[in-house]
Amino acid sequence: MRHQFILCSTALSLALAGPVAAQVTLVQPPRAQLSVPATPAQQIAALQQQVAALQAAVVALQVKTQLMTSDGKNLSIAAPGNIQIQAANMNTLVSGNESATIGGSQTLTATTGVSMQGGTGLTLSATQVSVKGNASVALNGGMITLNSGGMPAARVGSVVTVPPGGGAGSIINGSATVLIGQ
Repeated sequence: MRHQFILCSTALSLALAGPVAAQVTLVQPPRAQLSVPATPAQQIAALQQQVAALQAAVVALQVKTQLMTSDGKNLSIAAPGNIQIQAANMNTLVSGNESATIGGSQTLTATTGVSMQGGTGLTLSATQVSVKGNASVALNGGMITLNSGGMPAARVGSVVTVPPGGGAGSIINGSATVLIGQ
């Protein structure tokens, strides 16, 4: 009978607190530590304390989960401030077609290689951009333009005309795929 009263009281207090989706783990202390109040008034007081503790736990759980929603397939976290994801070994953010923006100075390091790929384009933009390869740097593309393109780049064997007396010459048959601007 006592267990039914506790369950009814707990169900009533949860119903009064509003709808809550949570997993609750009840841990029962060893029987030697249990003390049963002697009078019904003491039992009611003890039950009221337990109900108050459960209500406080439910409120704490609601506060912790109020920024998260789920439809069973997707999880949404909406924070009015920052979200920090921290892991001991690796952080992985996968978001379909979405992008990730990282503020401050960042270093991307990989033990074997780094690959960046854009579906229709890839832009590296900064006040100063440096490309360095300790062994070599390869730029490959259908058309490579340096400094907005313009004139074809001269190659070994390209014909260059120089005006009589010297001065700036003109590349006659330079590269059709590498254009250099001024």
